[in-house]
This record gives sequence, C-alpha cells and structure tokens, in this order.
Amino acid sequence: MFAAYSNDKIMADLQEKGLLEEQIHDIVLAYKKHRQRIRSEKVLTLIVVGALLGFISYVLTLLDLFPAMRDLILVGLSTLAMSIAVLGCYYIFE
Repeated sequence: MFAAYSNDKIMADLQEKGLLEEQIHDIVLAYKKHRQRIRSEKVLTLIVVGALLGFISYVLTLLDLFPAMRDLILVGLSTLAMSIAVLGCYYIFE
C-alpha cells in the first residue's frame, strides 16, 4: 500500500497538512522503522521455511518412507528448500 511512497513524497504530504518539521521527521523515522521491521520478518520467514523444508527433505530421504518418491524428495524438495533459503539471504543483502 505504501510502497509507492518515497520519503520526499511523505514529507511533502505532511508539510501540506501543516505539521511541524520535528513531527514530520518523527513520522518519517517511524515509517522507516516500520518498513524495516516488515522486511526483517519477511527475511526471517523465508530462511526458516527454507531450513525446515531442507530438514524435512533430509529426514524423509534418510528414512526412505516412500522409496518410489526418493528422487523427488531428494532433488525436488531439497532444491525448493535451498531456493527459498537463498531468496531469504538475497533479501538480507539487498
């Protein structure tokens, strides 16, 4: 919803509403913290989901509960797990 707003646009909108510079600065700072918190939650979720899928793939491969699906579990689920975890790491360094 707010992704299209830049800091300059937010500051301009708040100045039009007649807020003081100090209030504008506090609101922009709170907005930046809010966006960073959302991003941190997304990163943590992606890395945890990737790690859990990788662990599930590892356990299912070792237990060999479904011998006919061994290749799918070993290659498919592991690849999916690594892709999700790497995507989370990408968002860390972005």
